[in-house]
Amino acid sequence: MIRAHFLAQFLPTHEYDRTVATFECNAVLLQAVGKRIVVPGWKVLFSASSEEEADDSGGRSQILPVLQIGTRCDVQDLHLKSLKTEPPKAYTEGTLIKAMKTIAKLVKDPRLAQKLKETTGIGTEATRAGTIQGLIDRGSLIKKGSALRATEAAFSLIDAVPPAVADP
Repeated sequence: MIRAHFLAQFLPTHEYDRTVATFECNAVLLQAVGKRIVVPGWKVLFSASSEEEADDSGGRSQILPVLQIGTRCDVQDLHLKSLKTEPPKAYTEGTLIKAMKTIAKLVKDPRLAQKLKETTGIGTEATRAGTIQGLIDRGSLIKKGSALRATEAAFSLIDAVPPAVADP
């Protein structure tokens, strides 16, 4: 794995064409997403299964035919799936520490995100674990197995923080 990541830096950029087609059928909007790899680039070093996982469409990749705006299409087959959304996976101490380091990715304000990148996120290597332990000790977080969960007290505190402070 380390060797593949090292070699990847010397290969060309992975390039692909992504097509998004939106259709209206009986006043319902449908969407099809297609992806065609133009230059495999550095991704040739990694297995096909990891490419599918990295696919931003969240599912199988397909190539769409050439379409023009206004092209009429007939629905030939329809499959309905009854799915339920699932909550995001709970943080563990390790994943929470990683999120604290890379929190800039979640910040919308570019100026604030840049500042968080420069300071490598929230806290320092030496203080992040202690901060999490402090939240556990004060009852803001509880451990269920290896998962960390916010308590009602934590949600009350979050709700009490003015929006201008919570999301500057």
